[in-house]
Amino acid sequence: QSGKQLRCKALGDRDPGYGSTAKIISELALCLLENPAAKSGAGFPTPVVALGARLLKPLKRAGLSFEMA
Repeated sequence: QSGKQLRCKALGDRDPGYGSTAKIISELALCLLENPAAKSGAGFPTPVVALGARLLKPLKRAGLSFEMA
């Protein structure tokens, strides 16, 4: 543990509480269907752990972007 922090800002083209969240969930479900090997037997991994960079393209297509701060 180095104590370093990394911050990322997620931006969407819809209301974050409903519109963008629905798009994220939908793209995540499609990505999991297309990448069954991403499913882990190690408990409940987060979407980023399970899918990694494979999730970025679908999220960008859905109108989301990410900035490193």
